[in-house]
Amino acid sequence: MDLSTIQMHLDNFATTWDNWAKLFKGVVSAFTNVDNAVNFLSSKGDFADKGADTAAGWFPKTVEAAKK
Repeated sequence: MDLSTIQMHLDNFATTWDNWAKLFKGVVSAFTNVDNAVNFLSSKGDFADKGADTAAGWFPKTVEAAKK
């Protein structure tokens, strides 16, 4: 095995682990975003007085149009 082959294998090894790290960070980010969305949609905090904890609160114009 010559030196260029060893260098190629080391480069491939480093590149592989860099890409696995990017993939793992992307998966973690996706789960974090889903968790944040679920928490936001299930919270009643600042939006409860505006009715945003229901579908009618999210789409008030649709509800008004249905009443007409």
